[in-house]
Order: sequence, then structure tokens, then C-alpha cells
Amino acid sequence: MKTTYTYNPYGDLTFTDYSDTTPDVTVVPDRLGRPSTITGGSGSRTLIYHSVSGESDLVSYGSGLLPSLQVDYTSDTSLRPSGVSEV
Repeated sequence: MKTTYTYNPYGDLTFTDYSDTTPDVTVVPDRLGRPSTITGGSGSRTLIYHSVSGESDLVSYGSGLLPSLQVDYTSDTSLRPSGVSEV
């Protein structure tokens, strides 16, 4: 199997192509180069990041195995991970 990676002019991964029947993966980066939308064989998901820590704050699954599921990651006042909940 051959895997081909495609990057945008800023060096962010935007596409992964597999030469076999494995579904391709498309990544839409945000302005900081972090994945904001990922679409592949298991569906799509959107990531929202905490404005200070840069860690994943909310992951929304739009289709695929977990449609309409939203996972909220919370932090304490020192920005340490403190919980995960389904929204």
C-alpha cells in the first residue's frame, strides 16, 4: 500500500490518500494550523480549541459512527484537564 500526504502552502496536512480501499482523509486546518475539521471513513468531526491553552475544548461528531455527539473537555483555573462530558 502507498500513502500520499498533501500539505497546504503553510505546511499543514490537508489530505491523506491511500492506494488501497482505505478511505481517504481530508483535514481542514484553522489559522494556527491545527485540525479544525477531519473527514474520513469513520465520518466527520469538528474540533474547537481553548483560546488560552490551545488544547481541544470541544469535539463535535457530525456523521459516521458517532453522529451528533459532542464531547466537551474542561480545565481548571490552572488550565489542567479536569473533566470530559457529553454535551
